[in-house]
Amino acid sequence: MDFEYNHYYEIYNSGSGKYVNLSGDHEDGIVSNGEKVTMYARTNNPDQRWALERYGSDYRVRIVLQRGDGWYALNYNTSTAGCIVWHLNSAADSDTVITLEPVVSFGGLYRLKLPAHNAYLTVVGSELKWLPYTGDGDQYFLFVEPGSNPGGGGSGEHRIKLPYYYNQKDGPTAGFRNTGCAVTCGMAMTSFYSGKYYSFEVFEPYYDDYTASYPNAPYVSYSWGTPEGYTFAVDYNPSSLNEANTIAYIKRYIDQGTPVACHCLKVTKNEHWVIPIEYTSGSGWDSITVFDPYKGVRRSMAEAMNISCGGTSSGVDRIRCHPNHMLG
Repeated sequence: MDFEYNHYYEIYNSGSGKYVNLSGDHEDGIVSNGEKVTMYARTNNPDQRWALERYGSDYRVRIVLQRGDGWYALNYNTSTAGCIVWHLNSAADSDTVITLEPVVSFGGLYRLKLPAHNAYLTVVGSELKWLPYTGDGDQYFLFVEPGSNPGGGGSGEHRIKLPYYYNQKDGPTAGFRNTGCAVTCGMAMTSFYSGKYYSFEVFEPYYDDYTASYPNAPYVSYSWGTPEGYTFAVDYNPSSLNEANTIAYIKRYIDQGTPVACHCLKVTKNEHWVIPIEYTSGSGWDSITVFDPYKGVRRSMAEAMNISCGGTSSGVDRIRCHPNHMLG
């Protein structure tokens, strides 16, 4: 799990760039049953601090905030399907007990479902409603440490937290599913900086898809452009380094808190791109953990290279990173 029970979080939706917010002025600490919950820019006040109270089993919770006279839970307005709060002393379980559904296998992204109503918390403009499943980013939420960057990551922690773990195997064409690792890495890194969730369609202007032209060997070619107006820059330094120094160089990027895409060279299979996100004190490729766009999971860099490249001996020859965050 990417959260702790009974710990305060801000609840963030990247599509809107806003946070789950108890609407209104509550400086006096007084909250009334039925008050609306909306989406709003970060305020750094208690109306955006929510705790997850475990209810019976893992991933079943009541999401609550504390004000002067007690605990208020996210709740279902039976008239409008809107999201409201209700005091726990009088709230019906059917309107407050939420199931957290992981959107991806790792990364802390969840859908919030009210099973009794078969409805999901959904961003509708600045409002929040309980609506049927859509599969879209308007139903994706992150639990964020108060005041922290939703993109996560931190210099000196030996760890980078990507907000979304995209899977190239979910791509739109055979070419993308076969060779879309670079685009998928670009999407993940762009999300890190913007906090937004992107569909594959949003990135279509930045890659060429040759599936129709080469149906027997479909592939895509990525420009490393982004919808945020910048292009990921190339760092060729690894091409002049031995294996040990390349590994140390990649770890410097992790220490800096900068996600980068590493181009792993073919041994017996194919070339591949991955994003290093964490490392231990070891000195080999297995000391680095990566986001692997092949199936959208985290695994050791050695495992990712063995699966896609057929081995680790050819190493990494170049890196792509944000143009403002290249190592000096």
